[in-house]
Amino acid sequence: MLSLENIRGVPKEKIFETIAIQNGFQSATFLNISLIVNSNEEFRTENSISNEQYLELKENFSEFLAIDPTTGMAPIALESEGLGKMVDDSEIELEGVELSDSLEVIAEKLDLDPSLVTSRAMAETLSSVASDVSNEVISGPTSEPGYQAIDPNTGEAPKP
Repeated sequence: MLSLENIRGVPKEKIFETIAIQNGFQSATFLNISLIVNSNEEFRTENSISNEQYLELKENFSEFLAIDPTTGMAPIALESEGLGKMVDDSEIELEGVELSDSLEVIAEKLDLDPSLVTSRAMAETLSSVASDVSNEVISGPTSEPGYQAIDPNTGEAPKP
């Protein structure tokens, strides 16, 4: 499902590009490829896309989007001119937290839900908004001691 927000007033020839960028694609080309890769057989038949072309495109697109375990990034992100250098977790300084502290210790020191602290960057983000959020949370299960947003045993969020 694509977000179609903020396209009012966009020139007709820029609408598709705008939709692509708003939905995280580097360009309309990648949105087009994604639409084809995720299309049904009827769409491909109507648009004269052979099964061989479809399978090749799907394989190449999957490889292009695959996360490289050494960098933690997809090739598309590495080639993008719009992305800056990724911040290394060791570069993030948190008051009262040592560089050697584990994520669990960081969560405890900053009084954060340990199931949400997945990196020092996340801890920094959560701690920067914690006072605003805690002022909005008055009662309910999330304010009970020991509550975790993600069940550490199953990795699932609580079900209503």
